[in-house]
Amino acid sequence: MTDVAIPPRGARSNSTLAVVDQGIVSLASLLYTVAVARESSLQGFGAFALINGYYFLAISLNRAGLAVPVTLALAAGNGERERAGAIAFAPLMGLLLATPLAVGAVVWSDSSWATVALLTGLLLPVACLQDVGRYAQIASRRAGAAVLADAAWVIVQLVGLFAASEKSGPVWPTVCWLAGGIAAACVTLRTLSPLGLAALGGLRTFIDDRRRRVALVAEAAVNMGSGYAAMAVVAAMSLTAAGSVRAGITLLSPASVVVAGLVPAVLSEGTRLQARPKRQVVVIGTLAAAALGLVLVLVVTARLIPSSVGTALLGDAWQGGVSTVAWLGVATVMYTAVTCVVILVTVRGHADKAFLLRLMGTVPIPIVLAVASSPDPTVTALMWAVGSGVGLLLVTATAWRNSSWRSLRG
Repeated sequence: MTDVAIPPRGARSNSTLAVVDQGIVSLASLLYTVAVARESSLQGFGAFALINGYYFLAISLNRAGLAVPVTLALAAGNGERERAGAIAFAPLMGLLLATPLAVGAVVWSDSSWATVALLTGLLLPVACLQDVGRYAQIASRRAGAAVLADAAWVIVQLVGLFAASEKSGPVWPTVCWLAGGIAAACVTLRTLSPLGLAALGGLRTFIDDRRRRVALVAEAAVNMGSGYAAMAVVAAMSLTAAGSVRAGITLLSPASVVVAGLVPAVLSEGTRLQARPKRQVVVIGTLAAAALGLVLVLVVTARLIPSSVGTALLGDAWQGGVSTVAWLGVATVMYTAVTCVVILVTVRGHADKAFLLRLMGTVPIPIVLAVASSPDPTVTALMWAVGSGVGLLLVTATAWRNSSWRSLRG
């Protein structure tokens, strides 16, 4: 397979392109979400929240076990074998993670949502490979290659949505999303082809590095798993409330785009700044600052947009989104602050501490919702923010009071 040469860039240029790339990735997800929302009732959108939420949980687990170790190894200058092994194993990881969606497709009573679950499961092996490739390109300061691949995803998806504009229901938007993912993975394989005997070398790397990988995967499972558990608790109470919360999360997606786009670049640059701990803290802290500013803008904008315009965009989900966006915005900022601390301890070689901090930062959310959730979407969003606040307090108290962790302060 022939590689397409993409020259490396400087740190600032690479970080900018990383944010652009994440914006493209999130645009694909947003297009899909909006297309499904326009074809669903608020209750149906709650079912979508469960399926789509599991997809992102699976991607997070793949990222922790494969993509993040690649980023750290490449930033340290010795990650070619790590990269090759991860590219080789990512589709297998995706197949394994798709199993619950396949089971869900069999037992789901609604045939449309069963098909959506099955198609989402088919996307996972492709998306896992693409996610590893994206992180590897960014860590190698070749974020432009990631931009090309993810642009192909959006273009194919848009063409498909246009071609299927006369179709109804949530299945066809999912087919278009799957087709875009396949296109992106094909471009990635041309720009980042595996090395020879990648699987064998990668297996040895995984075995040698198993303790750190287990810690990273456990941290991701707690992180995204807590969010998914929170959504499941809300859905068990009311699918309408779950749909409203998912709509609110959609309205805040630009903030998530920027933060998620900065994470691989911040992770990489933070690793390179080991000799400058104060600068390291400043770089990582840009995540929280970006989240705060964007959330304020998005919440105000959502409140000012006329209901007729919002309904045209998101259908029945719009009003639910507006009713939850403010408190979910508060939760987003606090979640990002926890993420900053987790990244800091990760790049300083304390993955075990990262896991504990993420556990304390996210587990309170589903616990608070289980105790005090309500069918009222606004109250549910408030309780989500309360759970996030409890988690942030626990993380802050632990990181600053534990004498053995004082080196984390920089």
